[in-house]
Amino acid sequence: MSIRIKLILFISGIIIIIDALSCMSFFFYSKKRYRVELRYFGETLVNLFSRDNEIRYALEYEQPLLFASPVRRIKEFDRENVVCYISISNDREKLFEDKATWLDIETNEIPGRNHQDDTSDTDYRVITVSGKRFYEYFTPIRERQVFSGEGLAEQILSEESVNRKNMPKGFVQVLLSTHRLDEKIRSVIIYSIMPVGIGIVFGGLGIMLLLTKYIVSPLQHLTNVTLEIAGGNLDRKVHASHNDEIGQLCDNFNQMTDALRNSHNHLTAEIADHKRAKEQLLKLSQAVEQSFTAIVITDVACAIEHVNPKFTEVTGYAREEALGNKLFDLLLFNMSDERHENIITMVLSGEIWRKELVNSRKDGEQFFAQVTISAVRGDDGYIINFIGVIEDITERKKFEEMLVVMAEHDPLTNLFNRRRFQVELEYWLGYSKRYNTGGALLFLDIDNFKYINDTLGHKVGDEILVEFAILLKERVRPNDIIARLGGDEFAVILPNTNVDHARSFAEQITQSAQKHFRVLNERGHNITTSLGIALFPDHSLEADALLACADMAMYGAKEAGKNQCCIFSLEQKQNIESRFLWDKRIRSALGKDDFEIYLQPIVDLRSNAVFGYEALLRMVGENGELIPPAEFLPYAERHGSILDIDRWVVRNAFRLFVRYNMQEKKAVLEINLSGKAITDSGMLSFIKEELSASQADARYITFEVTESAVVENIEYARYFMNDLCNQGFRFALDDFGIGFCSFTYLKHLPVDFLKIDGGFIRNLPDNPTDQCFVKAIADIGNGLEKKIIAEFVENKQTISLLKEIGVVYGQGHFFSKALSASEIFKTSS
Repeated sequence: MSIRIKLILFISGIIIIIDALSCMSFFFYSKKRYRVELRYFGETLVNLFSRDNEIRYALEYEQPLLFASPVRRIKEFDRENVVCYISISNDREKLFEDKATWLDIETNEIPGRNHQDDTSDTDYRVITVSGKRFYEYFTPIRERQVFSGEGLAEQILSEESVNRKNMPKGFVQVLLSTHRLDEKIRSVIIYSIMPVGIGIVFGGLGIMLLLTKYIVSPLQHLTNVTLEIAGGNLDRKVHASHNDEIGQLCDNFNQMTDALRNSHNHLTAEIADHKRAKEQLLKLSQAVEQSFTAIVITDVACAIEHVNPKFTEVTGYAREEALGNKLFDLLLFNMSDERHENIITMVLSGEIWRKELVNSRKDGEQFFAQVTISAVRGDDGYIINFIGVIEDITERKKFEEMLVVMAEHDPLTNLFNRRRFQVELEYWLGYSKRYNTGGALLFLDIDNFKYINDTLGHKVGDEILVEFAILLKERVRPNDIIARLGGDEFAVILPNTNVDHARSFAEQITQSAQKHFRVLNERGHNITTSLGIALFPDHSLEADALLACADMAMYGAKEAGKNQCCIFSLEQKQNIESRFLWDKRIRSALGKDDFEIYLQPIVDLRSNAVFGYEALLRMVGENGELIPPAEFLPYAERHGSILDIDRWVVRNAFRLFVRYNMQEKKAVLEINLSGKAITDSGMLSFIKEELSASQADARYITFEVTESAVVENIEYARYFMNDLCNQGFRFALDDFGIGFCSFTYLKHLPVDFLKIDGGFIRNLPDNPTDQCFVKAIADIGNGLEKKIIAEFVENKQTISLLKEIGVVYGQGHFFSKALSASEIFKTSS
């Protein structure tokens, strides 16, 4: 039950009680007062009757008529009309009766009185007549005493006179009606008690409303807010609208709620922090227990308090054996005590001690470990523990050593690779410069190794390389350096030697190689080697320059007939300088965009219509002259700028294709790519990006790659060509027919065009052998549904033969030399 209902019931009860008590008190008081007034009126009235002389006279002479006048006079005092019956009698009979007209009872119903003994004063009683109550007053009328002058004393004192005085002459009976009293009481009830009661009720209701507004409602609001707060809504506020005790209570309650909310938030935060800390501690504990590294926790005296399972696995010490022992008694015991103290001092200063060292397990087995020791501080900032982390890095060390070997050694021959050879060469060049000593660099290349690979297979080729490496190892001195630079290229550093010893060593290598590899299998291929010799410091003290000298000397040996050695000469040095100059010019042209693309038409021999164009690169010279690619591309390939040229050609050829709307003309554009582009990891993505940027149509673009480049990198070529064919590009094999295994590889490559090498076309009308080769190529190409293009077409006889053989397309000066795109499309328009 709510306080509002309780208060209503309580106030209602109080109001009812007060109202009842007030009404009853007023009622009884009024009733008593009216009765006293009525009784007093009756007594006064009968006294007036008993003392009235006229009445006495009429009574004494028994004259009834004489009663009317005094009775009427006395009744004038009855303003409320309560006198309903008056009778005057003597001791024998009633002499006078007066009944109120409104009285509805008979006079004979009024009880009489016995007058014999009624000598007393006024008698009062309440009688009931015909169910109605009356107040009856009965009083004697005594004789008036009159004394004469003579013998006055005797008259007064005589017994007879006294008795006569006390004897009444008659009696007066007066009945007063109580209905007037009842009417008054009723009036009091109606006009006084009821209004008062109603006023008390409404006053109580007003008080109740005021209490409800100023006390109950705020308390009820406070109760509701309390319930909400108890339900968890600590942001709820009590709205205090009065500046009184309840308002103060509300303010205090809000302050208490704020304090409770703050405490709750603080407690919630602490609980959350505690929960997070517990979770983190659990995670940390699990991480420690499940860690792949050994973890040991010690006290400040380095006594072991905890180890994880990995510690036992790494060190061999069980948990029970480790606990309580000093850390340095189980680990790092091969250090001195002074070193131990230095470690602790370092850790106490706030640093972390970390070291890779050799440790021993319980069984004495040594292992490489990376040990880290750090301090754990408590909330007060003081160190409470040390944590040691021991990681077994034995396998990592072995792997690092293996990586070093792999990084510095050729995996096939186990010789130094180019990277390590460069380091060794720079060392010996520095040594020569410092101590003024001489030496030689030999650059070796197996002759016709590509042919051997193509005919005997890569497996045999690898075996030859391994055997050649062994041959070199058997013939060098301990301080000599051997390396495989890549492919079939080897290099040897001969420190502290002269030109004669270098030449002698080179001749031994060539002779030994020829003898060792004379008969490799049933085919009986001879294997020879060509060597180039460069001397230091005579030819150079720069590693790159010396390598270039030896390389040039090696090519000199090949040009001289192979299977021999060649010492670098001044003429070859001039060639190297020329190569460096060309490299500088090429890079300058790339930077300045000093290249141009010329187009040479490819003609359909059946209709003499232009089928497409081959994009041919020209470099702009210092004086504006155009330099053909045969003069600068070999240098670009040797110095590593060929890929930059490939990118320049692809980008600008795409733009040219779009600029001259070759797609609408349905003209095919052939773009040459170098052999290194096939193996370049970024070339595929570059071509795709440029195709997207230029919005060229890949279906009308064909990439030309040389047959030799494809055969040398057959797997890379297949992947490269398949990827671009999926984009819509097509491929043409350039210089087709000069390789050894052209037809073997052809069936594995997604090639659309075969461009017959010009060496078979120039003298085609006069050379039956060339005619046989061209016919064979055309027959196989057509059988494989490849389109055949003949290069270097220079006369009509050649065209006629090509048509007879089955060659569909031709290209050469007979149709047009290479022209700029503006000239080509201006002429065609």
